[in-house]
Amino acid sequence: MQADLTVWDGVGALGVVLYIGSYAAMQLGFVRGQSYIYAIINAAAAACVLMSLSDQFNLSAAAIQATWIFISIMGIIRLLALKQRARFSPEEQTFLDAKLARLPPSDARRLLDLGHWVDIEAGAILTEELEPVSNLIYVASGDVDIATNGTVIANCRTGDYVGEVTWATGAPATAAAITRTACRCLFFNAHELRRLSNKSDAVKAALGASVAASVREKLVLSNVAAAGRAHI
Repeated sequence: MQADLTVWDGVGALGVVLYIGSYAAMQLGFVRGQSYIYAIINAAAAACVLMSLSDQFNLSAAAIQATWIFISIMGIIRLLALKQRARFSPEEQTFLDAKLARLPPSDARRLLDLGHWVDIEAGAILTEELEPVSNLIYVASGDVDIATNGTVIANCRTGDYVGEVTWATGAPATAAAITRTACRCLFFNAHELRRLSNKSDAVKAALGASVAASVREKLVLSNVAAAGRAHI
């Protein structure tokens, strides 16, 4: 009997280690709370503790562990459903690969559900100088002129953002954006995008990094162009 008790005590201790280990790993950033591995470890921990009660059964403790297993299983089913839903069209995948490669698929799906694809003719105004920016725009194909006071000062091409400098604040556009050629664009309403970013740390971090990289790239190109003009 003593040997049996020792075995079940060991199983219960393993469950405690799994509980504490999974929680510590989540807090330290090694695993995400909404992930398969976290749900599986918690289910295994609850199963170990539940088995350890077989010798000295306690209804309340057993009910807690059984419920924990049930919740973990439901979490796994939810993740499977989200994975099934998180499928992307070729142009959506191209956008994600170019701008948000590290964003988890479920968050990427939520983000893309806010956007809408638009085919735009040449000469269309995407943003007006000194007017609030209402959209963050991704140029999937085509060229866009950036102009101030009627003078073209820069150009956005396939793979660039339009409005990334001021969309997050709603501040007026620093320049007008006018399509030079026919364009295929992905529009995100700035207000809805800010709301999603506030709800999802993953979206906020990925989008912030993507926009910052775009701004840096354009700044470098602007400096190179300015240096070239200075030598003429």
